[in-house]
Amino acid sequence: MYKIGELSRCVGLTVKTLRYWSEIGLLTPDEIDRFTGYRYYSDENLEDCRKVIEMKEMGFTLDEIRERDDLMNLAERKLTETREIIGNLKRREERLEALIGGMLKGDSDMTNLSEKIELAQKEDFVNDPGVIGRWNFIDLVPAICEYRDGETQCDGKPQSLSELYFLTGGEGYWIVSGWTRGKLYLRVVELGGDVLCTYETREINGRTLLFLTCPRLVIKDRKLYCAGTEVFVYEKTDSVSRHERDIGIRDKVDYPFTDDPDVHGKWRTVDFLPTKDMELDPEHPRRTADRLYVKEISFNPDGTCVRRMKTGERTLRWTKGIVIDDKVLTASEYEIRNVNEREYLFLEWKSGDYTYGGRVNVYVFAR
Repeated sequence: MYKIGELSRCVGLTVKTLRYWSEIGLLTPDEIDRFTGYRYYSDENLEDCRKVIEMKEMGFTLDEIRERDDLMNLAERKLTETREIIGNLKRREERLEALIGGMLKGDSDMTNLSEKIELAQKEDFVNDPGVIGRWNFIDLVPAICEYRDGETQCDGKPQSLSELYFLTGGEGYWIVSGWTRGKLYLRVVELGGDVLCTYETREINGRTLLFLTCPRLVIKDRKLYCAGTEVFVYEKTDSVSRHERDIGIRDKVDYPFTDDPDVHGKWRTVDFLPTKDMELDPEHPRRTADRLYVKEISFNPDGTCVRRMKTGERTLRWTKGIVIDDKVLTASEYEIRNVNEREYLFLEWKSGDYTYGGRVNVYVFAR
């Protein structure tokens, strides 16, 4: 038998704690001297005491330990609570790492991409069946650890990649030049190549989410910079296997040629408008000349036209009121308007934003 002081030394608890446990019925001494009140504990009491200590270390309260008739359900609930705590601590760790990383980098994040960042070299394709299909954009966050399910942090959808496709065999489309397991390559026209993005998927509240970490590209002083990274968050909407030809908008392009002498000749780009209904202000263009991707367009009497861009030129077809691109299957409407007694050509710009997002912008040209 053990006196209370001896038991205290065996288990590393104070005498006061052992007395309290006795008072609440958690650890009852095997014998109590009727006259002196001394408590005597058996080897079985010693083992029970060690079990109580172990359960406290696993997070059980004294009340839960005392009322342990349904220990299995209690343990399962405690396991769930513990996993939630671990998840919260993991997110805290990620946020602290991101904070420290930002402090260490300081202004070094503002690195001129065209001069300092190497273009991505594509790796051999490795399949990842779980990501194939369509993904819908739901949020944009600074880091994965900053995502809060049900709490949207961004204001609206991005101009590009409001939806994302992982095509069969790692195929690319539009600004997505391809992908392989864990990696996705985005085409950046200003760089003449691709930048590398990484992805991971997580199951959150019954939804499959994809976190795509990309370089955060910004324009400052008319130059392209990388200001750290940002994370696009997507929710999976289907798992359909597709090829590039299966997605996007395809216009009717089989129009016969009808001449329009009013449009003949060369037109120089003067502005870029979000919609064709927006009024042109020739004195205050929305974009300066150096930021205009399309530089000019020439309409020939034979039904061909040449569009000159920063990256080269393309020969297209045209008919009255429409410019036709047989390669990407777009039919862009045009019209000539008189603004301040001068003629301007308003031509729809149907890029990948249109083919894969339905958004039409407008280039404005002057003779």
